[in-house]
Amino acid sequence: MLAAYNGYSLWQHQPLTSAQIEREARQQLEALEERRGPHLSPIQGERRQQLLDRIRAEVEGVHEQPYRDASRWFFLGLGCLIIGLGHRIAGALQQRYF
Repeated sequence: MLAAYNGYSLWQHQPLTSAQIEREARQQLEALEERRGPHLSPIQGERRQQLLDRIRAEVEGVHEQPYRDASRWFFLGLGCLIIGLGHRIAGALQQRYF
C-alpha cells in the first residue's frame, strides 16, 4: 500500500517549467519589496540578482520536496514488499521441504 500510494503520487507529479519557476521567483521578490515598505531603499544591482537566484532555488526546492518525499517512501515500500515476499516464499519452502 505504501509503494502504491507514493507511486501514484510520483506519477501525478508535474514538474515546474523554468518559466513558471522564474515567474514565481519574480512574484516573491516583488512581494518582498512591497513588505519592505517605502522607507527602505529598493534592492538593486548585483544584490537583487543574488536574492532572485536564492528565491529561485527556494521555489525549486519547495516544489520538489513532495516529489523527493514520495520517492523515498515509494522505494521504502518496495523494499518492504520484497522483504515480505521473500519471507513468505522462505516460509512456504520451509514448510514443504523441512
